[in-house]
Amino acid sequence: MYNTLKPLFKNKPVIVAFNKTDLKRIGELQANKKAEIEQWLTENNLKFIEISTLKMEHIIEAKEMACELVFNIKLPQPESKVIKTEQNYINGIYVSHPKKRDNVQRPSTTVDLSKKVQKEKSVRQLEE
Repeated sequence: MYNTLKPLFKNKPVIVAFNKTDLKRIGELQANKKAEIEQWLTENNLKFIEISTLKMEHIIEAKEMACELVFNIKLPQPESKVIKTEQNYINGIYVSHPKKRDNVQRPSTTVDLSKKVQKEKSVRQLEE
C-alpha cells in the first residue's frame, strides 16, 4: 500500500506508526517478518514508532516526532517576507506617464468639504 501512495509523500517527512503494540511488538515478531519490516524502513528512509492507543503508550512521543519533523521543514519564504534591497524596491516602482487623449483642459481640483458639511449643534448650544 505504501508503494502506491509513495508519490504523494515525495519530499515530505514520513513517520510510520505501528499500532496495536499492546498485542505484539516488532521485536516479538518472527525473525523473517522483523527483517522484512526493518529492510522496508531502511530502503524508504522512514522513521517509525511503536504505539498502543489502548494503553496510551508512546502517543505523545509520536506527536512530538511529527511536530519536530514538520518544524524542521524549510519552506520557501513568501514574497512579502523576503527582505528587499534598495534595488528591489526601485524595480517595484512604476511611474505612469499618461498620454493626452484630447485637447480638453482638465485642471486639478480640490474640494473643501468643510464648507459643504453643516455642523450639528452641540448639546450646550441646544440648551442655550
